[in-house]
Amino acid sequence: MTRKLTSILTIAGSDSSAGAGIQADLKSAGLCNVYATTAITAITAQSTSKVIAAVPVNPELLSQQLEAIISDGMPDAIKIGMLGSIENARIVKRYLANVFYDIPIVVDPVISATCGGQLTTNRKRITDLYMQHIFPLSTVVTPNIDEAYELTSSERGSLSGDEQIALASEIILKSGCRSAVVKGGHSNSDFARDILMENNSGEMNTTAYESKKFRCDNLHGTGCSYSTFLASGLALGYSVKDAFVFASKTTKTLIGQSCGYEFGNAGNGPLNHFNYKIK
Repeated sequence: MTRKLTSILTIAGSDSSAGAGIQADLKSAGLCNVYATTAITAITAQSTSKVIAAVPVNPELLSQQLEAIISDGMPDAIKIGMLGSIENARIVKRYLANVFYDIPIVVDPVISATCGGQLTTNRKRITDLYMQHIFPLSTVVTPNIDEAYELTSSERGSLSGDEQIALASEIILKSGCRSAVVKGGHSNSDFARDILMENNSGEMNTTAYESKKFRCDNLHGTGCSYSTFLASGLALGYSVKDAFVFASKTTKTLIGQSCGYEFGNAGNGPLNHFNYKIK
């Protein structure tokens, strides 16, 4: 008797340094014993220190990739990262609304790289498109803290727990998405608190995951890996709350094992996905 592989579809850009984007998604899904198919939205030339160039794929090619994946069967969950262009964002929106509407969807709204560099054309328009057309169709959105401020047009504060809750609530209320995660890795505290806000039929429920920070410089691709862990959890049948805890716990452990090595010339190496087993 054969069994169907649990799978996710990741729709994102390619990172030539292999620390973020599609490459991070493949490694992260594999850690969860989840098979990842891919639809590449853009090709980037980047190192661990900077983005040199980012070129969106042709919209027709993006559609062909999605059709090819669908022909083999529907994924159990979808992770969306870098969209690359307004045209590609519109294609993704159409598939979410008309094809993938009953599948869990995790959106990591990649607008710029942490190491520096523009990853989208027409930043304001694509930010609006995320909020108005992609988020309302999503199960969970996972912006990094800079993106959360940008999406809500808020001024950056100290990133307290109350501020994280307020940002997550505003993202939900402004966009109509079902739940939002605001991570606390950029806070000034010795502890990182991730906040999940869920809109359950108009009732806002908050879940927090707090962990002690590791002093680690190898964090390239953390956000991509986090959202893929969350999507993998949903693909495996976890609730949103349990998938959130799974993603936060797994990312924290992965950061812990990423200290003490060097890759690249900037001191900002990729997460170490190797020799790690999820318990």
